[in-house]
Amino acid sequence: MRKKCCFVVLIATVLSVVGCASERHYANTKEGTLEGELIVKWYKPNHFIFIPSETDPLTFTRANGDIIRPGPMYTDGGSIPRVFWSIPGYSPWGYAPAYIIHDWIFSVHQCNQPSLDYTNPDQQTTYDVFDAAQAMSEVLKTMREQDPNVEITKLVLFTIDRAVRTSRAQAAWNGECEDTDLKRLFLDDYDAFIEKYEDQEVLEFVISWPEQAPDG
Repeated sequence: MRKKCCFVVLIATVLSVVGCASERHYANTKEGTLEGELIVKWYKPNHFIFIPSETDPLTFTRANGDIIRPGPMYTDGGSIPRVFWSIPGYSPWGYAPAYIIHDWIFSVHQCNQPSLDYTNPDQQTTYDVFDAAQAMSEVLKTMREQDPNVEITKLVLFTIDRAVRTSRAQAAWNGECEDTDLKRLFLDDYDAFIEKYEDQEVLEFVISWPEQAPDG
């Protein structure tokens, strides 16, 4: 009985510590501005292509003024182990804008691109794996604060942030570039890029970020 009581106290203590940490992390995470469409094409199981909208590209502007506007890339959404997918908050596509922004920062680093804004190669920004994690947390908080339909607890946000700061994430940061062919074709001939993947009969999903209602 004593062991059981001690175990309960230990669990309660751990949850309390994690809860406090998640509250502190949320308070220290700044909101930004999220806008644009998120277009993803499926091309084989668990593999997708993110395609920037020609008219309304997905864009996240951080509180510090950095503009993150993803270009074409391969993506799997949130790299969340399948065993967790059934747990609320841990779907690989549940918070797709945040995961796409995070994947793009990785892609920029791995492919030695100069800018986080694919439309503005002159924007020079140097990020590391921890900056990528922080930017993703900012997108998650922005989604939570600005859209009542987004349900994400502070604890889930905190655990996702911790997951992308692990040694495994740090090793992935220096992985190989997988998007060279996509980027070259996209930048050289957008119509040819679209035609190529339409010919493969891929599926297309479009997620539009809701427009904010005017004040008053």
